Amino acid sequence: MLKRELRKRLFLPLIVSGMALSGCVSVLPEPQTPEALVRLPTSGFQGASLPLKTNVVVHIPDAMGAFAGAEIAASENQRIRYIKDVKWADSPARLLQAAIVESLTVSDGDGLAVPVQVGARGDYDLKLSLLDLTVDNSSEQAVCKFRMVITRTGDKKIIASEVVQAIEAVDGRNSVVRAEALARAIKGAAENAADLVAKHSIPYDLVAERDAKRAAKRAKLLKQREESQAEREQEAPESSTDELVEELTPEI
Repeated sequence: MLKRELRKRLFLPLIVSGMALSGCVSVLPEPQTPEALVRLPTSGFQGASLPLKTNVVVHIPDAMGAFAGAEIAASENQRIRYIKDVKWADSPARLLQAAIVESLTVSDGDGLAVPVQVGARGDYDLKLSLLDLTVDNSSEQAVCKFRMVITRTGDKKIIASEVVQAIEAVDGRNSVVRAEALARAIKGAAENAADLVAKHSIPYDLVAERDAKRAAKRAKLLKQREESQAEREQEAPESSTDELVEELTPEI
C-alpha cells in the first residue's frame, strides 16, 4: 500500500511537468517566410579593363558573424540589425564568389576564371575575406568591402593583397529596395576586383624563372671569384718588388 502511494506521488508530478513541456513546445513561433529572396543582377556585368591572360581559381570568401548567413544586415552607429522580410538567395560568400567569376568570365583575353568547387588547377589563386556587407542607415549607402589576396599556384608567392570596396546609394527605406542596393554593391565590388586580378595575373614560367635564378647565382659567384683572383694578382707583384728592394739595399 505504501509503495502504491509513493508511485502515485512520483508519477503525478512527471505527468504535470510533461504537459507543461509539451505546452511550451506548442506555443513556439513558427519561422517566418521572407517576402523576397534577393540575388545578384543576372546581366550587365562588366569585364576587367585589361585582358585576362591566365587561369584563375576563385575561392569561397571567408565570412564571419553577421555576414555569414542568409540574413541581410543593416548598420547604424555601432549596431547591426537584420533587414526584415528579405534574405539572400544564397550565402553572401557564394554570391560574391559567383560575381567575381562572372566578371572575369566576360573579360577579354584567353584566361579563364573558375570557382574552387570545380576542382580545376589554375595559374593563380584568388582568396577573399568579407569585411563589410551592410546597408548603412545613417548615410543611406550599401557597402560591400573585402580583402583579396592573389597568389601564384606554382610557388605560392603572394602577388597582391588589396582591399576592394563598392558603394551604392539606397533610395528609400523599403526592405527589398535596400537589399537590392546591397546586391548591386556586391556586383560593383566584384567588377573592381576583376580589374585588379587581370592587372596582377601575368603569365609566368616557373621552370624558366628557376633556371634564370640559378644562372644569375652562378654568374655572381664566378664574378666574385674573378675579382678575388684579380686582387691576389695585384698584391703579388708589389710584395715581390718590396722583397727585391730589401735584398739590394746595402746595410749601413
